[in-house]
Amino acid sequence: MVLSLQRFISPALNDGLIEVVGVCGIMHMAQIQGGLRSGIRLAQCSHVKLSINGSMPLQVDGEPWMQENDSTIVITRCSEKATMLMKPKKPGKKSSQSPGLARARGVKMLPSEGSYTKLA
Repeated sequence: MVLSLQRFISPALNDGLIEVVGVCGIMHMAQIQGGLRSGIRLAQCSHVKLSINGSMPLQVDGEPWMQENDSTIVITRCSEKATMLMKPKKPGKKSSQSPGLARARGVKMLPSEGSYTKLA
């Protein structure tokens, strides 16, 4: 089956979609890590349900394990949003980021309180 690339939207951190990609083997994975190739785009979705028959080696975020027996794995996006801060820019460099984030060095935004707290 040939998949059309036109059915995928451009990936973004805040689009709420999970990017599902496949690899053809260990060599393909090594080439991806080296920046020589890309994974095969399979789907964009809000959640993934994997049904595994038997045992199978799995890896998520670099952590391998052996999944034993028949099982179902459900992957969803986290409902909590992470607050991202950036380092202050060096003098003379321009940035399209909000100036408020650039001044937030050494502080952490607490989403529930809506205020900044000094990091230890």
